[in-house]
Amino acid sequence: MSSAPSDLQPQKIFTARRRRAILSFRRKGDVVWFVASIGLFIAGFTSLAYTLLQLRRPLVIARPSDPAAAPLAPDVVPHPVAPAAPAAPPVAEVSVTPVAPAPAVEAEPETPVEAEVPAPPPAKRSRAERREAARTEAPAPRTRAYALLDDKATAQVLFDKNARITATALTAVGEPALRLDYDFQRGEWVQAFLNIKQDLGKYTRVQFAFNGEGGNNTLEFKIVDADGSNFGATWTHRTGRSAWTVVDVPLTELAYLWGGDNRMDWSRVRQIYFAVSRKNGDEGGKGRVVIRGVTFS
Repeated sequence: MSSAPSDLQPQKIFTARRRRAILSFRRKGDVVWFVASIGLFIAGFTSLAYTLLQLRRPLVIARPSDPAAAPLAPDVVPHPVAPAAPAAPPVAEVSVTPVAPAPAVEAEPETPVEAEVPAPPPAKRSRAERREAARTEAPAPRTRAYALLDDKATAQVLFDKNARITATALTAVGEPALRLDYDFQRGEWVQAFLNIKQDLGKYTRVQFAFNGEGGNNTLEFKIVDADGSNFGATWTHRTGRSAWTVVDVPLTELAYLWGGDNRMDWSRVRQIYFAVSRKNGDEGGKGRVVIRGVTFS
């Protein structure tokens, strides 16, 4: 009986030789695949190592104006760089004459400074000690001012042969004062003075005030010592003013006028003068001058 035809291809018969050939082919393929796998593994490992090395290296961004730019980390995005400023024009070369170096100056050795030792605090004193100290350590009394017109001295007068003057003591604005009534007629000067014996060396200033009426003439203030040296000051065109003129003059600014020598002996003052004179620009005639509060301080 014949079998029905089949769609299957006829199978090859494996002979011993063919079996050996197939086995031999499979062994060669395995070797090739093994070698290829090892090569691929080595290539992959090498690529991985190279990639890791590249990632570890810093990223350097080179700029046109900064060839030695600082390295940045790979994950840092650099800021935009502004365009470089135009190059400055070349500067002409200037020849410089070499200067010899200054000779070295030897530094002086520093003098050691001794540290200041703070003084110990003062010891506390008892109440009785403080009272005793307050009694025995009283401050020196201040020099009392000398009021010239408080001495009640009588003023004496002198005058030019063609002039007349009278001097009267009175009180003005609550202070001792001296009033001078004069008439020049055809004369040039009149004056009143007080004799004193005072040591004015302990004083530094003289103060007083004056006013007047009549013609504007010159008022003179003078101090005379034992040998006749005259020192003083003048105020021109002032004797006819009704407003008070306040005088405050340092004794050292009084000028030498005449007589004796040119040195004032302040410890031996003998006279104080107030004079009215007619000088260039003065009006002369009759008038009155009141001088008050003459004080040395």
